[in-house]
Amino acid sequence: MNRIIQFVIKMIAFIALFLWAAITSRPLSMIASIGFFICLFIEPSRLKVLSIIGFFVLAVIIPFQPYAITFISAKGYPKIVCCCPGSPYGRNWQDVKKKQQAGECMFCSDISTGFNPRYFLIW
Repeated sequence: MNRIIQFVIKMIAFIALFLWAAITSRPLSMIASIGFFICLFIEPSRLKVLSIIGFFVLAVIIPFQPYAITFISAKGYPKIVCCCPGSPYGRNWQDVKKKQQAGECMFCSDISTGFNPRYFLIW
């Protein structure tokens, strides 16, 4: 019975963390929650405890960071650019798209959830 309760607690913690990552829509937070899930089921050790705490803190804190890492390639060297808000169906969509391809800014939605990054690392 004790093992079942432990398993249920682990699954509730993972589901809560995964939902947090989905609500904030930050991919790095989602990866950290998967790391948290994997660490829940490894053999008990000090490293396990530190890994669980580390992945949990990482998954919770990442959405509050004002920067994000992208996998979009642009001309030139890796650089940090700002957000160009707009709508995909708006008047300035083509201009924003050209700026993003040139590596001047990164397209982001004009609807803010509170967890949107302001700066992006473009490779």
